[in-house]
Amino acid sequence: MAANILMISDGFAVNANSPMRKPGHKDLADLWDVWSCLEAATARNACAHVTKASLKQLRQLCSQRERAAQRHDNRAVDLGSIAFHQHIIEMSDNRLIKRIFHRRKLLERIFNVDYAVESFWLEFEATELGHRQIAEVLALRDPQVLESVIARHILTEKERRLAAFDIEPAQTTNSETRRNHKYSRPIKISSSQELRE
Repeated sequence: MAANILMISDGFAVNANSPMRKPGHKDLADLWDVWSCLEAATARNACAHVTKASLKQLRQLCSQRERAAQRHDNRAVDLGSIAFHQHIIEMSDNRLIKRIFHRRKLLERIFNVDYAVESFWLEFEATELGHRQIAEVLALRDPQVLESVIARHILTEKERRLAAFDIEPAQTTNSETRRNHKYSRPIKISSSQELRE
């Protein structure tokens, strides 16, 4: 049974068969940093394994996230983000990193938190760090650029979400507070074309 316990960070352990404990601020910051380092490290290998099918899958996941955002379904947006990034990690063919993400439920722990902001950040998605743009950089098969874009993408999201995580718990249940948070905007998307313009 002891072999099933996995250390995530100092004092933060989980049994692989037990429910996930909600992480604190320090744990979350560490998890985001680990994610950034590990996924950026997979970028070079992912570029070597790009296929038309894998790019199509990434673009479909972007569309799913956008449709979820139109419905203001934060959970579905987050699940789409998890699937998008897991797909890139799978493409890398790095068995050790894939095992770390799977066994330690790294992305699930990061996204299984109410950050008090909308999960879909329209202004961010329209930049060179958005999910669709990551797919396009991957299509160019430039490992150095992809590594940089992925690291900056994750760390920018970390900053926004952890700033929202610091809001008092009583505020996080108020939908008006969520919309008025300095990093959050109401989401209105007429089409995926709007994201690219």
